[in-house]
Amino acid sequence: MTVRPELSSKLMTIVQGDRIGEAFRLTAAKRKSMKLKLITATVNILMVEEVEKRLREIAAPGLSVSKTKGYGDYKNFFQRDLMTTHARLQIYAPESRVKEIVGAIMDSGSAGLEGDGIVAVSPVETIYRIADKKEVNAEEF
Repeated sequence: MTVRPELSSKLMTIVQGDRIGEAFRLTAAKRKSMKLKLITATVNILMVEEVEKRLREIAAPGLSVSKTKGYGDYKNFFQRDLMTTHARLQIYAPESRVKEIVGAIMDSGSAGLEGDGIVAVSPVETIYRIADKKEVNAEEF
């Protein structure tokens, strides 16, 4: 395999650990060290108070609740647009607490009916606190 001369020097500097290569390695290491997850739950609007109560009991690190409309497996055939009103809950939590929090949401948010909702867990790359303009680490949650 032959490398063009103009690319050869660039490749060598990256391989040898120049600033770009080093920055890439540091960013990758930082991503691995951020152990926070975003838990997003869409639950029946009638179950929100019960879910909130249960999350307070287990001392969930914080909670945002918003009203949302949509449809998935369950469609409201009495509405022209098939939409159903639900509540969206969002919680940023340390990876070590995710199973506990998800379990609490599923136990308290279930009525055993079609359309009870869903829970999704997503990785979080970085969180910043607006007040002091600093990055938040997982230990602060």
